[in-house]
Amino acid sequence: MHFCLYTSRARIAPDDPAHADILAVARRNNAALGVTGFLHREGGHFIQYLEGPKAAIDHLLPVISCDPRHGDLTVQTSGALDAPRLGDWQIAWLGDDALSLGDLLALPDDDGPLQVDDPFDLIVFMIANASFRRGTSHVA
Repeated sequence: MHFCLYTSRARIAPDDPAHADILAVARRNNAALGVTGFLHREGGHFIQYLEGPKAAIDHLLPVISCDPRHGDLTVQTSGALDAPRLGDWQIAWLGDDALSLGDLLALPDDDGPLQVDDPFDLIVFMIANASFRRGTSHVA
């Protein structure tokens, strides 16, 4: 079991219907690869946490990096997991109505690179946010 957390610049508007397509494709592909994860939109950035077989995640990252809806993909942290954090989720979507990482970490409001001192802060934020949202329609 492996995990990866990356950030990328969102190249689509926050209200673009392409978000639904991202989720549909991710759910289909992730299920076939045995990968779970969740995607968070924070201003002009995406933050995505993935977990599953290392080979599957290694396959997905270049595919996501080439997706025209993402730019400047940066792996923040990755590594081995003893046990899954997400159970049997295929993909969860955390949008603008979720808790704000910017508010939590007092990040600047500009559209510059999404930078944090410790990538583990992103994992804690994502898991806490997803756990809070688990019972809503945004989580599959």
